[in-house]
Amino acid sequence: MIQKCNRLCGVRFMLMLTIFTLCTPLSASSFMGDMWERATGFFSRSKKDTLEQKFLLPTNSVINIKNKEGDITIIGTQGATGPAAYTKVTTVKKGSEDQLKQTKIVTHHDGSVLSIEVKSLNDQAPAYVAIALDIPTNTSASTTLNIDQGRGHIAIKGIPGDTNIRTNQGSITLEEMQGGITARAPQGSVKASLVRLPANSSIFIDALEKITLIIPKKTRATLNAHSVKGTITTDQHITLKPMTMRLNNKSKKHFWNQIQGMLGAHSNTTDYLASTIVLESVRGKISIKEE
Repeated sequence: MIQKCNRLCGVRFMLMLTIFTLCTPLSASSFMGDMWERATGFFSRSKKDTLEQKFLLPTNSVINIKNKEGDITIIGTQGATGPAAYTKVTTVKKGSEDQLKQTKIVTHHDGSVLSIEVKSLNDQAPAYVAIALDIPTNTSASTTLNIDQGRGHIAIKGIPGDTNIRTNQGSITLEEMQGGITARAPQGSVKASLVRLPANSSIFIDALEKITLIIPKKTRATLNAHSVKGTITTDQHITLKPMTMRLNNKSKKHFWNQIQGMLGAHSNTTDYLASTIVLESVRGKISIKEE
């Protein structure tokens, strides 16, 4: 009877240990996870592989990044000279040992163009790859960014030049930008702030959720903003495009979620036509703010 009870208690303990280990986050159950791994070999620990590279790019350069899954962070460092003038690229692969072996980071540098692409050597999902760039900048520099991301967040700060980015699953944050912007986040939100909007440039932002655009005071541009299920607010005056309509509930709703016109108080039409801002959200609020 005692032996039977001991066996039953042992089975219950192993069952509870299995459920606890599978359902508890790794950070909070590392001790239990290690016990279970040694006992059964069920868990394969996540491994990490870090690589740092440096590239010397000219003042006007183009950087292309294509990644499957992982966050991307890019920071512009002003006034960098000497060894600091090199663009530093840090990649961190995370996953099982097999994923690390089957995930290849291809880097190609040809004059003013730097390309970084994450590839899988088999049909399985590649490892998670975080990519970080530290780019030297100055008043005359111009760096064009082209980023195509499958899944993960993108954060960019202080880059002078045009930016063309997309993340299929994730959000985008842009700070202290100084060029044209094309940002697409079909499953996330976008927040972008500009130090200045150069003449004849454009901003196009498309997102599922909230869009926040922060621009300098007295910015003038043609504006087209539309949120299917959200509202639109601005700190600036808007000179609306003339239209003819009946005043009813439908037209009232139109002004809440769709705006076409000129950003800023009306003075000279030619001031506005040089730059264009287009903002489109499916179900988030669109906010245009000044700083």
